[in-house]
Amino acid sequence: MDSPLEHTFDDATLLPVTEPEELARLLRPILADLPGGRSVVVLVSDSSEEPWGVEWLYTRYDGRMLVNLTNYGKDSVTVRIEGLLTEGRVDLLTTESVGETLTVDPLATYFLAADVE
Repeated sequence: MDSPLEHTFDDATLLPVTEPEELARLLRPILADLPGGRSVVVLVSDSSEEPWGVEWLYTRYDGRMLVNLTNYGKDSVTVRIEGLLTEGRVDLLTTESVGETLTVDPLATYFLAADVE
């Protein structure tokens, strides 16, 4: 315990110790540059910022993209989802259609399915 690592990472990027929101801002471009990038991105509806506290995971299945979206924040946030066609977009939990924007309430989960752009 409390001993130095035996191995080092030659090309590691050291990030400063900071607040979680700042750390997320620093990590987003690094994650976007990874091989494969990100096919689906959730943004605050009236900006180009990713919403704080909203988590999403996605996968392709049977020719469609499935997106699990949850708001772990304290406030509702209206988002737009890039990488999915709006036409035919549906929340599989409620079977309701989802338009260009979606208001995500605190601790609410959505399971979206849509064709890929």
